[in-house]
Amino acid sequence: MDLVDWTLRQFLLFVLLLFRMAGLFVIAPLFRSAGIPPQALIGLAALTAVLVMPAVARMDPALPTELGGYTVAALAEGVVGYLIGFSAELVFSGAQLAGLYVGQQMGLTIASVIDPISNEQQSVLGQFKFLFAMLIFLTVNGHHLLIAVVVDSFRVVPPLGCRFGEALGRHVAYQQFTEMMEASVRLSAPALVALLMATVAMALLARTVPEVNIFIIGFGLRVLIGIVFVMLSLPLLGRLLRASFDLLETDLRQVVRLMG
Repeated sequence: MDLVDWTLRQFLLFVLLLFRMAGLFVIAPLFRSAGIPPQALIGLAALTAVLVMPAVARMDPALPTELGGYTVAALAEGVVGYLIGFSAELVFSGAQLAGLYVGQQMGLTIASVIDPISNEQQSVLGQFKFLFAMLIFLTVNGHHLLIAVVVDSFRVVPPLGCRFGEALGRHVAYQQFTEMMEASVRLSAPALVALLMATVAMALLARTVPEVNIFIIGFGLRVLIGIVFVMLSLPLLGRLLRASFDLLETDLRQVVRLMG
């Protein structure tokens, strides 16, 4: 193999690696923030691809010789990285959904804020729990975990070696979504139980003392109870989120194995 052919092969391999890393950064928590310039994400993806290039090159993967096949291979590599990032994003969606549950029971569905990461409107408590989950994620070095998993994925899923089968779809669409819904219920349970008890108490008060305007009193009371119990449950939320992130590592590596 002459120098020109070797250089062309290295470039084609680098592009495939770049697509996989870019697929991760498009959807992965923290990296997909609207405040991070796209040029910085592309640079980070390129730098990571350069770092893993020597190890992947030793695998000597067979590269497509036609433009159509190479395009399909590049898109498949992007999907591999995207699925890894999407699996991590589901944990944060569970935290955001938990905040939405509590906000609905408190009567705060009208109030919304702009999420600086997705640049979309979100509920106040949903955004609070999302940012709280992000802090826990950084505390446990979850961003390092994401990069480590996608780098290790080249050993299990070499370039052009990915397989998208029924088992992978079932794992992502059923198991991980089930874990997301379970996490959202666990994270919202303390405040929801307190609000339910407050609703029952106000209903009994309305029956026994009809002269009291429960609607006026109840709105402010539910907001106060919700805020108090959200604050009191923060240590528990931290432990639950840490457990979710511990489970996330297992899920990410399982996704990689199913793609291989």
